[in-house]
Order: sequence, then C-alpha cells, then structure tokens
Amino acid sequence: MSTDVTSTPATPATPATRRPSGLDVPRPSAARLVAVELRKAVDTTTGRWLLAVTGVLVVGALVLGSLFEPGEDDPSLQFLLANGLLPVSLLVPVLGVLLMSGEFSTRSVLTTFALVPSRGRVVAAKTVAAVLLALGFALLTGVLAVATAGVLDVLVGDVVWTMAWQVPLQLLVLQVVYVLVGVGIGLLCQNTPLAVVVYLVVPSLLAPVVFLVPALQDVGPWVDLATGTMALQMDTVLSGRQWAQVASVTGIWAVVPFAVGWLRLQRREIA
Repeated sequence: MSTDVTSTPATPATPATRRPSGLDVPRPSAARLVAVELRKAVDTTTGRWLLAVTGVLVVGALVLGSLFEPGEDDPSLQFLLANGLLPVSLLVPVLGVLLMSGEFSTRSVLTTFALVPSRGRVVAAKTVAAVLLALGFALLTGVLAVATAGVLDVLVGDVVWTMAWQVPLQLLVLQVVYVLVGVGIGLLCQNTPLAVVVYLVVPSLLAPVVFLVPALQDVGPWVDLATGTMALQMDTVLSGRQWAQVASVTGIWAVVPFAVGWLRLQRREIA
C-alpha cells in the first residue's frame, strides 16, 4: 500500500537585507561642504579669538573714526566705513590662512580627504567659506558704520551720508582680494605658522623697497599688494588703469600662490 505525499513547492529564500556600502552613501553637496568649513572656522580656539578680536577692533575703529576724522568739519559715512574695515582687511585673511593650512598642521586633513576624496571640492569649499566670512564681516561693519553715523547725526548733526555707489563695492572687492591672498598663501605653504608669517611679512617687505627705489615706483602699483590696492580704499571711483593694477597684484599675490599650492597638493601624499 503506497501513500501519496503531496510535495509543497519550495519557497524561495528571502534575501538578506543588503547593508549599504561606502559607495552607496551620497557625496555631500557643495553647500554642506561650505557649511562644514564655516563651522571649522569658529570651532577652534584660535578662530574664535580671531573673530572676537576682529569684532572688537572694528567697534574701536568706528569709535575712533567718529571722534577723530582728519581734515573734515563734518563726520562722513564713507570715512567711518573705510576706517571700520581696516581691521577686517588685516585679520580676516589670517582666518583664510588658517582655514586652508590649519588641517595640514593638525593632521586632520587625513580625515577630511578620507570623507571627501575629491581634493578640489574641499579646496573650493574652503575658499568659498573664507570669502563668505570676509563679505559677512564687511557687511556687518557696514551696518555698524551706518548705526554709528546715525548716532552722530543725532548727537552732532551734519553727517555726510552721500558717497558714490561704487565706493562700498570697491571696499568689498578689497576684502575679497585680501582674503584670497590669505587663502592662496595658506594653500601654498600648507603649514600654519609658515603661512601666517609669509602673509604678514612678505607683502609688507616689498612696499618700502618700491617706495625707496625711484626706478620701481612706476612698477609698484602693478606688483606691490598695498600700493596696487590702495585706490580701493579711497573715496574716488577707480579708473580702468587702477582696476588693471588691482587685477595684476591679485594675480601675483593670490592666483599664483593658489595655483602653485594646488599643484603641490595634487602631488602630495596625504599620510
């Protein structure tokens, strides 16, 4: 006697849930990279102190500018703005140096390039973050300058509010040029102490030479950073020749160091 056994078709095994690999994780957007670099600028003790000192000096420059404006009977918004931006053009580029070179000195660049292997995206994010910091501080200084002029108008009166619309834009260009110089030197040196020294010392050494050597005075505005950008700080609208001089010194002090530093980074083993 035989027993018929009805066989049940085998149920296919449910595949195990596949864990995502590193290749499945979407790469961070450019905006997120810039936000990370902005956070890095204020996460360190040095960055926080630098921002705080810059803010204090801006307020001090505005107060002094409102009390001691040379050669003018009435205080002017243009003078307050230019005076308040002096600490910004001096110290915020140092923050650009730190953004670009700091991770090489602390070795945290290993983690950064492990998470974002594209070195170009990291460098671009650091550059954009430095420019945004410079523009942000410049705009904040502009607001403080307007507020200071308003207080003076109430207390003293006869504040000169008018200026050519190109003057604030030229002052913004000045901040961008200087922060790009800091970024370029930071990428070139890839060492924070060396980069800070080079940024603060080397450009300032050329200015006295250009001033003292008569044969170099005609060349000075084309090669010296301070002389070439001096017109941006004035209350006059730049001519085409002066814009060409600004472009020349920007190329020498910002673009060339950045390009050489980029080539050096491409050939460098990060280990």
